[in-house]
Amino acid sequence: MPVTNQPVARLTWHTEAGLQEYLLKPGDIISLGRGESNSIVINSPKVSRNHARIEWSDGRFIVRDLNSSNGTFVNAQRVETMPWPLEEGDEITLERFQITFTIAPLAKVVQDRFSMRTIAGMGKADVQRPRLVVTEGPDVGQEFPLVGESLAIGRASQNATWDVRLNDRTVSRPHARIEKKSGAFVLIDLGSANGTTLNDLFVIEPVILNEGDVIGLGVTKMVFYLL
Repeated sequence: MPVTNQPVARLTWHTEAGLQEYLLKPGDIISLGRGESNSIVINSPKVSRNHARIEWSDGRFIVRDLNSSNGTFVNAQRVETMPWPLEEGDEITLERFQITFTIAPLAKVVQDRFSMRTIAGMGKADVQRPRLVVTEGPDVGQEFPLVGESLAIGRASQNATWDVRLNDRTVSRPHARIEKKSGAFVLIDLGSANGTTLNDLFVIEPVILNEGDVIGLGVTKMVFYLL
């Protein structure tokens, strides 16, 4: 996995309130248990106050049991004294409480696109009118043209200097940037707290934008149009 501060895995579980989710980033260490100080609090008398821990180790996530009374299980196998490496789709069970571990889907990164020969003579760049149209979130209906070689996106604030200022409290200051490189538009996450998605896939490294792509920032979704 690349070195990044963006989510690379997720934990999901069900409660009376519905499906819950916790995003994991490289370097994270989270605790699970009955105690209120845990990252994920499990309200069950059979779950220990400090029951288990999930942590980043050697490029992957592992789960450790913290000498709990009733044990920690992965796919029905008890985690003993050694840490258990987590894989896609693993079911972590603490008593009867189940948590699913999945690898966060990532957008395809830019590789050799910018070193490829481009097709000349079509004049496409002359008729392009790239823009972003907000389809979900507080700024729904707003349209932002892409003028110049770079467009910065972030949360609206008094001191904001970025080009697109969104009234979305879950958007970072700043959050992401779109750059024009070798005739293509590239989406870059700027170390945002909640991550940037492209068509619901997390952006870890720069990705090329195509007509109709949906960019997600916080609760905001924006469609990228070239024409």
